Amino acid sequence: MRSLAFALLLLLMAGAVAAAPSMNGYTGLLAVPTADSLRAGEVALGAYVLNQTAGRHTTYLGSFGASKGLEVGLTNVRFKAGPRETMLFAKYTFLSGEDGKTSVAAGIYDPTNEVESTAYFVASRSLKMRGTKAVNPRVHLGAGGGLLDGVFAGFSVDVGRALTAMVEFDGNKINGGARMYIMGMNLTAGWLDGLRRAVFGITYTAHLR
Repeated sequence: MRSLAFALLLLLMAGAVAAAPSMNGYTGLLAVPTADSLRAGEVALGAYVLNQTAGRHTTYLGSFGASKGLEVGLTNVRFKAGPRETMLFAKYTFLSGEDGKTSVAAGIYDPTNEVESTAYFVASRSLKMRGTKAVNPRVHLGAGGGLLDGVFAGFSVDVGRALTAMVEFDGNKINGGARMYIMGMNLTAGWLDGLRRAVFGITYTAHLR
């Protein structure tokens, strides 16, 4: 009975699915970027925890919609065995994908090469899938260097009003997970590195203006 009441409470608090930061700070799925960006005046704060063979590490992030299509931010990564590193990032969506068109963006992560400088280009497009209950299925395809290591891809689909399921190829391995949107918060859980390493995240997005 308590489980049912808790589930109903989550549904009541749930809002519409919105773009959210990935574990690398930029708007995206788990590790790969999408062509979405924070809206002008939006700010996002949060943290991700990743379990690795060498130990757990935590990423703290902050990003800001500086203008239409442009988001900027930073991540601070605390490694279990090693120093803490701070990386800057920026992404610009120069085709917004309105009216069912393809969204296109380009970005840079860690331009000062604190860990591994990563430039990328990515396109996202909504699909029309008749005869299914899938809401807003989207494909994401891009190419980059550094952490993304060549061609990367992703697929996301909204399940109901507040849950997004996602799977991605980050250039090396397949990752998968889900994200729930509740009262401005995005709760993310997934598996990285060929579905072998658990990752958990919580971010909060708000409008400043």
